[in-house]
Amino acid sequence: MTDESQTDTSPSTSAGIFPSGLIRRYSGLVLPGITGLWQVSGRSDLSYQERVRLDMYYVRNYSIWMDFQILFIKTARAVLRAEGAY
Repeated sequence: MTDESQTDTSPSTSAGIFPSGLIRRYSGLVLPGITGLWQVSGRSDLSYQERVRLDMYYVRNYSIWMDFQILFIKTARAVLRAEGAY
């Protein structure tokens, strides 16, 4: 067993937008990984609020199918389009 997952949430910590306890509670439910939903959904083009919402969506709706989509479909599309990474 490893201490990593392939996909994850990203525990961003900008103050004042969401209660820090809420962020800690959700980001602590998954192991760190190599990619995540917000990273392949716009990355630098997303606001902090959008990133946290995507992280919470991922935790609430986790499935192996979602991980498959993030890893093999959305990541490939994001890399090929080179959008959101500056």
